[in-house]
Order: sequence, then structure tokens, then C-alpha cells
Amino acid sequence: MADFTAASAESSLLAKTINEDKTFKAAFKFFKSLKGDVAVASQKANVDIIDAADCALWDQLKSVELSHGDDPEEGSSLLEEFGLVPVEEWEAKEIPSCPGGIILRSPFTRRGERSWIEKSLWDYPGREDLPSNLDRHWEWTEQSRSSLKWWPASSTFVSDALPERPKKRRKHDWKADKNKSLAAAPIWKLRWITLGYHHDWDSKLYSEDKKTPFPDDVNRLCRFLARRLGYREFSAEAAIVNYYHLDSTLSPHQDVSEPYQEAPLISISFGQPAVFLIGADKADWPSAVILRSGDVFVMTGPSRLAFHGVPKVFADPKWQLLPAREKTERDALLTAYLAHSRINLNVRQVLPPGQTCLPRLD
Repeated sequence: MADFTAASAESSLLAKTINEDKTFKAAFKFFKSLKGDVAVASQKANVDIIDAADCALWDQLKSVELSHGDDPEEGSSLLEEFGLVPVEEWEAKEIPSCPGGIILRSPFTRRGERSWIEKSLWDYPGREDLPSNLDRHWEWTEQSRSSLKWWPASSTFVSDALPERPKKRRKHDWKADKNKSLAAAPIWKLRWITLGYHHDWDSKLYSEDKKTPFPDDVNRLCRFLARRLGYREFSAEAAIVNYYHLDSTLSPHQDVSEPYQEAPLISISFGQPAVFLIGADKADWPSAVILRSGDVFVMTGPSRLAFHGVPKVFADPKWQLLPAREKTERDALLTAYLAHSRINLNVRQVLPPGQTCLPRLD
């Protein structure tokens, strides 16, 4: 449980309010309100937050034993293909108040991070077969997704630091920004893309009628990660690629759409850090974790159906995308985008082992 004492009058008032309401909702409100470096702000308010970059608390967590693998599929060639460091260098910890909630400190090399970021921002958006949030609100109907200019024509017009928006300006209203070419581009309006079994946001169900082949590289990456944690039968069959900006949040919820819920849920983060909240009961204060670029959060066992949400995405001036070997237009655009954004690859198994398809919905 958090012990709230804050330095400033503003944070003291908030702490007093939250002391009277130690629920998931109160925690969400608290972390959403923090300014600047969330780790520092939490420390000043005397509120625990797990951060792999903070050795004091990280080292106190229970370590999770990892399997190094014993078959040819799991050799060093896969580490290079997926952009991963040797398994011997991985660090995995279990969230004490949420059994089965495991945070794997970034197992990716910087070049590996860049590769998955480019795939998420450069490859998936142009795929006609992958549903996205833009499908229902398509403003560029005369162009196919593959031919659409997702990015500004030139990074010359992209500000390295998009101006802060006045508090009174409407959310997502970037029209008054002087350098608005990136904010006006389709890529900035992209919020999610689904892979494999496509989640129906209305019915909350999967079906065989809404399914495309799951990307083989993502499946093999997640199988590799799952096997390190002892889940040797894991198969990635559905995924949501989430695109967050610094003003984005994700409300508390449970992932219950998958018919088979014994398999882990794997969440991989790239770009700017976020506060991730997870807890078994919305009536209780959840565990808070800072997920930084490359970190992997795995929900297994009791935590698989836990409530979770993202109240805050914040900027880390120390994190930078690994520059390309040669300076290119793409490099400048990616750097500008990622200065204000986070990408999350959320992967699930849908079917029980041995089952090849979902029952038809009549």
C-alpha cells in the first residue's frame, strides 16, 4: 500500500484526496496527474513504483528463473534474428502483489529495438489486410493504404520537439502548432492495428471471419520469450499494436475475449516510457510499473485476468532511437515521431492447444 507524503502543496492536496480512496481509480488519477519524470515525482510523493532503472527497488523483487533452451530452434541465430541479447543477460522479476505478473527488463539490443519499431511504423500501416482505428474514419478514401503517404513529405518541416499544447486547447487539436506536418500526417492519427485474429471492438469477440495470417516473425519471437518462462506450447494468434502519444491513456480493463486464457499475455514496449498499473481487484490500489523501451511484461497465472491500464506516457530525454548507419529521411521522421510516442505490441493466444479454429458464430 502506498504511503502518501508529498513535498508541494499541490501534491499534498492530491495525496490527501487519495489517502481517502485507495482504489485502482485513485491510483490512475494520481499517476496521470504527475508531471515531468514520473519516477522522480513518485519518489517525492513517497509512492512506490517499480522501475528496472531503479536498482534499490528492482533488486528487492523476486527473480524469475529463465530457461535457456535446449533445442536447435532456440539457438544463437534466433537471438540475432530477433535482435535479442544472450538469455544469460536477461533479468526477469515477479510483481510481489500480483502473482504471475512478470517484468522482463529489455532483452533487446538497440538495433533489435529499431528493427521492431520500423516494422510497426513502416510496414504494418501500409497493409491493406490489417484493420486499424482509421478504417472507420478514413479521410483519404481515394488512396489505398499501401499507396498513402503516411509520413510528411520531408523531415525539414518536422519539429524535433512538437510545441506543448496549452491546457485549454481541445484534446488532439494540433492546428495551432507552427510545425504541424507530422501531427497532420496519417501516421500521427494511427492508434491501433490488429494482427491475426482481429479483435471486434463492438462484440469483444474473435471469429474465423475476421482473421488474417499471423506474422511469422512475431509468433516466433513471442514463442521464444514464452519458452524462456516455461510456456513451451504458447502460440501467438492475435495481437494489437497500440500507438500512444504523450497525452494517451488506456483505461483499466481485463483481457477476457480469448476463449483460452491459460496461456500468457505478452506485452512489448518500444519508445517513450509508460506507467503500467495492474491489480487483481479494482477496489484495491494496484502495483505500478514503469515500462521502458524494450521491456516485456508478461501476464501469467492469476495475473492473466488482472485489471490493468496505462495512466501516463511520459518523455525520457535519455532514451534515443539507435541512429541508422547512414543518415536518412526515414531516420529523421522516426526520431521526431518517437520523441513523443510509445508503441506497444500486445500478443495473445486465442485457441486451446490442439484446436485449429474457432466455432462458427451462427
